[in-house]
Amino acid sequence: MQHEPLITKVDWRSVEHAIRKELQTNGRHRPPSMLFRWWARRPYELMRAILDASDPSNSSHYIVSDPFSGGCTVALEAYLRGNHAFAQDLNPWPITALQIALNDAQPEAFWEAGKGLLNDLRAGNSLYNTRCEEHEETELLTALWVREVSCPKCHSPIYSYPYGLATVASRKKGESVGFFGCTECGDITRGNLNSTRLKCRSCNGPLSAKDTSLMSNRSQNCGSCGFSFKSYDYQKPNWKLALIQRKCQDSDGNRIIHFAYPNEDDLVNAVPGRIPGPLLQTIPDGVETTILRRAGFNTWADMYPGRQLAALLLATHKVNDIGCRQIRDQLLLAICGAAETPGYLARWDRYYPKVFGASDNHRFAPVGLAAEVNPFATQGRGTLSRRIIAARKALEWHRKIRFDKKQMAGTLKFNIGNSSIQPIQSDFVDLVLTDPPYCADVQYGELASPLVAWGQALEIIDDVETSNNEDEAVLNASRGVGIQEFCDNLTRVMNETARTAKQNGKVVLTFHNRDFRAWYALGVALNKAGLWIHAIAPVITETKNDHSKRSTLSFTRDLVIETSKVPRKGPMQIVNQGDSQEARELIAAGKVICHEWSDYQDARSAFLEMLNTQPNWIKTPAKWN
Repeated sequence: MQHEPLITKVDWRSVEHAIRKELQTNGRHRPPSMLFRWWARRPYELMRAILDASDPSNSSHYIVSDPFSGGCTVALEAYLRGNHAFAQDLNPWPITALQIALNDAQPEAFWEAGKGLLNDLRAGNSLYNTRCEEHEETELLTALWVREVSCPKCHSPIYSYPYGLATVASRKKGESVGFFGCTECGDITRGNLNSTRLKCRSCNGPLSAKDTSLMSNRSQNCGSCGFSFKSYDYQKPNWKLALIQRKCQDSDGNRIIHFAYPNEDDLVNAVPGRIPGPLLQTIPDGVETTILRRAGFNTWADMYPGRQLAALLLATHKVNDIGCRQIRDQLLLAICGAAETPGYLARWDRYYPKVFGASDNHRFAPVGLAAEVNPFATQGRGTLSRRIIAARKALEWHRKIRFDKKQMAGTLKFNIGNSSIQPIQSDFVDLVLTDPPYCADVQYGELASPLVAWGQALEIIDDVETSNNEDEAVLNASRGVGIQEFCDNLTRVMNETARTAKQNGKVVLTFHNRDFRAWYALGVALNKAGLWIHAIAPVITETKNDHSKRSTLSFTRDLVIETSKVPRKGPMQIVNQGDSQEARELIAAGKVICHEWSDYQDARSAFLEMLNTQPNWIKTPAKWN
């Protein structure tokens, strides 16, 4: 039986143009995906093009499966086309979140409930009701906190400002004013951005220039005794409120967003009531989570100022009184979204004043200056209002899809668990379309752990549906998972995936990695599963403008790898070759893994010989282990 590669039917030029447009809008044309955090989502336009090529008729009898569902891109696209789709992931967070995002809540009823919740929260508590000394009407948008640690030698307090400049005064073009942090007393001083002779307004000590790094290699110098030490050494920090961002009105009613020094009202240190048990769980050791432990966070609740945690729990309490389960779940998912910006961990962009979530860079990275978002604010990232608006758009989008006769939605079945066991009968799936884990690039389970904890605390994730990171197919030194264990895990999933695929079905993967060992492991897994590579195609999937890729040599393309249980006749086909070094390295890796090798060293030598130059993107460790 001859296998005709489906990716040869794709108009790759048009697809790449569509992907670039999608990347510019951050995937906002699929509103449900905006309701929950996941990392390294593949473009919807890419998955749709592959689905269209494999099933031009949009058949409801066409079966699609994604055993590494993650952000659920494949599942959502197959559902949108009218296919029958299976989505499975080891982690309960993305599966649960998409199920809620696609529930039957009525958009109008949800919107009324959401507005009522926000009005109640804003009017009925004083957590963020502060005053501005310049304007009568004010709304606290963001509070900037600086980390305070003690010198291990003389025990003097030291404040962990990462740079001399804490933030510019505004986003306006040509802004000349900024706020500078003092590592001695912790206070912030307003001054000219280009000044090199600023003095602290409180202690009169000298302040560093705007781009001076004050925590090189996470080390700090004590101003009292001169001792240099690692700032993150497991000591529990204190936090000082350094600066407030307000939204005010002038006498003419014009909106003004500005920074101000904190006053007594801003220093409210609310104590949350009963904190749900999942948020009091000890943060486990791990590649990413140990970074949190080293920074002094012992539980998930430790990452939040008392006021912010009290606000989120107050919102939860009020939502739980809503009778409609679908609306309640949507609002609880919105609260989980607001919890993605913990006030002691969320980062602040000093040159374009805005907040980034705790894991926006695919890493946990406490840097000493953190941003607490007012969850009840009328604008800004990390607010409930923004999340509720996004949920309303998703519900309206979903209703249109379900009742548009020209675009009937398909069916979706979800499963949480290790994909080495899939609840699908043998020889059943027409197309497996998936994005395997990136070896050591992203620690999905660890990054999702706080979201899972919030999901359990809000009771949208069952306690029994904990994420078993021990089974995750990623390199993780803290758990003793090396490249061989990664290869074994991947092989088990690929074996099971091959079992579910029809004899003439297709198994299509998208993959990139900077470690050639990951490529070799993928080749071993495919070979042992009896999946033959028939065609490959490099394609753009990311942008260098992504915050996690700035100033790094990172892949912006994936290699699409089409396989089948049908043996290949003739050479493997290369589609959409491209002329960049990045594309050449992807193609060379694809050529190597389509063969069976006696060991890693032989495959590595073949890859280097094929390139005939030193690779830039793909590293080639000399040893397998």
